[in-house]
Amino acid sequence: ISGGVDLAQFVPLSENQTKKQRIEGLIEDLVNEKEKNMAVSKKEESSWQTDENIIEKLRLINFEEEKMILYYGKYLWTKGIQVLLAAMPLLLQCQNNVRIVLVGYGAFREYLEAMADALEEGREGEFIELLKQPERFQSMLDPAAATYCKSLVLRLEHDITFKEEYFRAAKGKIRSALTFTGFLGHEHLNSLIACADITVAPSVFPEAFGLVGLEALASGIIPVQTNHSGFAEVIRKYVDEFSDVWDKKKMHPLYLDEALVFHLADNLCSLLNRYSQMDSTERREIRKRARKISEDYYSWESVVNRYLL
Repeated sequence: ISGGVDLAQFVPLSENQTKKQRIEGLIEDLVNEKEKNMAVSKKEESSWQTDENIIEKLRLINFEEEKMILYYGKYLWTKGIQVLLAAMPLLLQCQNNVRIVLVGYGAFREYLEAMADALEEGREGEFIELLKQPERFQSMLDPAAATYCKSLVLRLEHDITFKEEYFRAAKGKIRSALTFTGFLGHEHLNSLIACADITVAPSVFPEAFGLVGLEALASGIIPVQTNHSGFAEVIRKYVDEFSDVWDKKKMHPLYLDEALVFHLADNLCSLLNRYSQMDSTERREIRKRARKISEDYYSWESVVNRYLL
């Protein structure tokens, strides 16, 4: 018996609601919450904190025009966020107006920030070393974390043309296309999910269940997830449903192998390209179909009914 998702908390954009309207409501809530916290007492410093300038960061994002890819969860190497960042220059080569938003908490953010800074400033050798030997930057990291970037590293070290194009796409551009928010609770996060184009969960470690995928589907969003362990069940459900949406020649099953960075970038590019060919009516239909998967298979009512059977 699978887990379920709270369909009352995770909901798609309504029929006549714009992304801008949904985000303005989120920002208003954050402003009120910030004023309340300031009036009571200053929060203790912790990795669970929301970034102090979260409101300004959200206001800088053009939710109507930018193609937003959202990660949410802990900042851990096991969650594969480093794979997403490594894929970002490849994504920027094939897409304009891309925004990656990383919602979460944890000490691994320091490593991710170092990756972003090295790309932004064109420190090529430093970036390659971060991919090859992450444990040198943070001793807690498992050297096995480098496995999933191995094909990328080999291309960067042995293909001069590829290397030049990769770092050119990133230099001076990564930081303006990347937003860290720190921690956000579900009451705030649910609006970001509904306004994303794609949610991504590139976990490189076994997962008990694909709850992040269910939350995305309930919000009307097709998630992109690595294909293993607890994620696989949810993936099968939405891949079958959206077989008419995928470009099967360009979409790769995201197995945990050395080419994961390339396959992730290809899948994100392919799905964004497909969306760019759709009008607003078609996109609304995608949201309805995604939501229906959660209603039919993963609402708590459907989960309980399966249990009783």
